[in-house]
Amino acid sequence: MKWDWANSRPLVRLSGPGLFNLRLFLWSYLLLFIPQVLFDVVAYESNTWLWLPIWTSAHLVVGALAFFIRLLGLDKYLAAKPSLLINLSLASFLGAVRVILIGYVSFGLGLAPDFDLVMRIISGVILGSILFIFLSSILSSNLEYQVALKSLLRTQSQLAGLRRAKQKEVADIERELESTTRSVIEPRLSEISKALTQELATIATKRTITKELRDLLDNQIKPLTARLRSTSKALASPKTFKIMSPFGLLKIPDRMKPDLALQPIPLSVTLAAVLPFSLYVFEGPQWIWLGFAITAVLSATFWLVKIYFEPKLSIPTLQGIVVLLVFVILQANLGHLILSLFGFPEPQGTYISLTIFIVVFLTTTGFGLVATYEYNQETFLESLAKNNRRLERELALLNQRLWVEKREWALRIHGSVQASLTAALARLSKSGPSSKEELRLIKQHIRQASTGLKSSTPNLPDLAESLRKIRATWKGIVKVDFNLKTPKAQLVLADKWASACANEIIKESVSNSFKHGKADQVKIRFEGDEAGFVEVVAEDNGRGLPNQFRPGLGSELLDEIAYPWSLTKIEGGVRLRARIPINRKTNPY
Repeated sequence: MKWDWANSRPLVRLSGPGLFNLRLFLWSYLLLFIPQVLFDVVAYESNTWLWLPIWTSAHLVVGALAFFIRLLGLDKYLAAKPSLLINLSLASFLGAVRVILIGYVSFGLGLAPDFDLVMRIISGVILGSILFIFLSSILSSNLEYQVALKSLLRTQSQLAGLRRAKQKEVADIERELESTTRSVIEPRLSEISKALTQELATIATKRTITKELRDLLDNQIKPLTARLRSTSKALASPKTFKIMSPFGLLKIPDRMKPDLALQPIPLSVTLAAVLPFSLYVFEGPQWIWLGFAITAVLSATFWLVKIYFEPKLSIPTLQGIVVLLVFVILQANLGHLILSLFGFPEPQGTYISLTIFIVVFLTTTGFGLVATYEYNQETFLESLAKNNRRLERELALLNQRLWVEKREWALRIHGSVQASLTAALARLSKSGPSSKEELRLIKQHIRQASTGLKSSTPNLPDLAESLRKIRATWKGIVKVDFNLKTPKAQLVLADKWASACANEIIKESVSNSFKHGKADQVKIRFEGDEAGFVEVVAEDNGRGLPNQFRPGLGSELLDEIAYPWSLTKIEGGVRLRARIPINRKTNPY
């Protein structure tokens, strides 16, 4: 596959403005601290605290210089015309300035025996560009990650807030249903009790009916809220609503690809900057050529190992770490062997081998951490986004279920239960004594009311039958077209809760199309690409939305059961889109 250099994400990151910031200089100072100790304190055998203010001052000067260049308009220019070359040139320049300042000041104070300007410039340019590429890649990648993470965590927090609000709503609904049930049933029971005292029924029959009435009032209301309690339990379940922590980013992946940590070009450039300069500092300019030779040999082995690992699949992380550590040790030993063959004196040869170990270790570890960090970023963001979608869907399903239960509950209380009690009261209110048959029917009505309250299975509508009734109802007024054979329609039909919501949405849309748009045709579709959701789409051929559209009861209905919904004007009419969640199970219980 041909690499698209122009659109490479790392290169695009390194081309923009604002990269020479405080974080870059802070991290570069920390990363350079150990190499500075190795080169200056050990190489020059100058163990003094003066090195610390020298390094720090040079770093501060470079940071101030970079800030001044940004003030002159660098960021503004790069925002309009991003350029990797400009950023690399500035990084090389700042690196050279830093190394030259440290060398010149240390030489002037007598801490270093000599000062080679050319070598300082070369090493500074290479070191500055390598540090810029390495740190800016990490820091800019982290910035992108932080932006995405902040958005996803905000969404997760909002979902957690909705969950807490829904828990409170369930508790409020339970109290409301109990209050509503009592307000409907209690007056009827009071009237029936009065009627029983006036009838000439047997004492045993009166006691039986009175017992059933008390049982109906006192013992049947709480069982009615069993489904609400199960919903509340689901809302409180930590397994259902799992909140993900940002600390998941720190997780070490189970597997890794070692070749991602092997970056021959940065390693070769770093060794080319460090090794010749180190040999020059330790033993003199006659050894510079050997530094370049060792760099060439180590770079060649680096390329060979990378070529070997690149086509291979990932390996266990622990195994990969061991492989990379062994490889770093072998690189240091190979460098030491070459030094020994050419007669480089000891103990300076050991110091150079230690330098090679540190350079190779930091390079492989650094780029390995970058690869792991970016892998963890993508994996964690994907997991967090997936978890947020799951939380959203679970909340939508529970909200859908609650809405259907509230509606079904109201219909049951004000319908079958109240009707049964009213029938019982009507029979008791007849003049004259109640016959045995009348008393049997009265008890039957009360049992029907009790059974209706105890029922745990909701009386949900059959969507296919309901749509046929809607079509028949509007026949000759509005032509209602729908196709229930599509895959999305079948998903809705298989889910009783979703069917109930879709039924209400469709009834409302057909009614509004005629009432507000004077339409004579409505087409109903079920579609959508998002897993776990289906969009109910209703398009009419009416006159469109009024200029000043005001949401009404239909809008409140959609607000309660659709996530989200939209009403838009299209050519020749209006389109309603309402997204509803779909349960994976076909049975609502």
